[in-house]
Amino acid sequence: MTTPFDFLRSRTIWYFALIFAIYLFTGCNNFWVPCSEEGVICSMQNGTEDGSTVVTPPDPNKPIGPTRKFEEKAFIKVDPNKLKYVGMKGTTPVFLRNEGNTRSSWVAYQLDLLKEKEEERSTLDMNRIGFPAAPDNDFVNTPILVYGGYFYGLFPKEKQISFVDPRVELYAVAKLPDSPPYVYFRHPQITGFAVSAKPTLMNARSVTLVHWAGPRYSLQQYNDEPVTELVMGDLDSVDPAPNGRELILLEGTKVQNILHEGVGSATPSEDMYLSFGLQQALDRNEKGSLIQ
Repeated sequence: MTTPFDFLRSRTIWYFALIFAIYLFTGCNNFWVPCSEEGVICSMQNGTEDGSTVVTPPDPNKPIGPTRKFEEKAFIKVDPNKLKYVGMKGTTPVFLRNEGNTRSSWVAYQLDLLKEKEEERSTLDMNRIGFPAAPDNDFVNTPILVYGGYFYGLFPKEKQISFVDPRVELYAVAKLPDSPPYVYFRHPQITGFAVSAKPTLMNARSVTLVHWAGPRYSLQQYNDEPVTELVMGDLDSVDPAPNGRELILLEGTKVQNILHEGVGSATPSEDMYLSFGLQQALDRNEKGSLIQ
């Protein structure tokens, strides 16, 4: 026996079937989203001989969505024969100007990177407060460097690692290697500094002078090849242990050592486990290997 409910249900099914057939055989033009809308990936449907359609993927050489423009706003053009970059004093780029006859002077800039015009982003800073007298030196062969507000030089003739003014050695025992290149690390804000030095022990080949902070220095000597990179900073800042900043000594992709500065009267300490972990991370992610 057919009830009114069965009759309504059958008619509803037929209505839905009819709507689906109309949608299937008339195409879906009314359901397409315009390609001009941002974030929509558009494709073309090409007909084939058998009546089917082939979806063509978007051109990978054309950007999807709005394009972005990279602008190098922090670039300052200088003549390398006249100006040599020595570092950052806070946010101020500092250069040494060659004036001939071993004379030199400082050149500093104030930056405003938000300016639209390139020529307005950097202006000469004539009020150089805290700058020492510029050194008389070999402009080409003597690296003059700035770190954490300190001005110092690596003087190859005397083999000295010295402050610029007054001309005082950072650590009298430490001398520059017999020949460059000199490996060093400095930062514009922290006083930490590290530079390669000459061995004082018979079997040492990898030697680094470290200026941790204030009057604290250490001369690290190892029976390894000389370091190629030095990195300094607070590597484990989330660790509540009072071990100060860290220094990473690298020989290519090999981690020679990681040193903790220590605080107070504590001497710098080596961290074998942290060195091993960092070495594993470098080995896993070296060029040509798969990251798992």
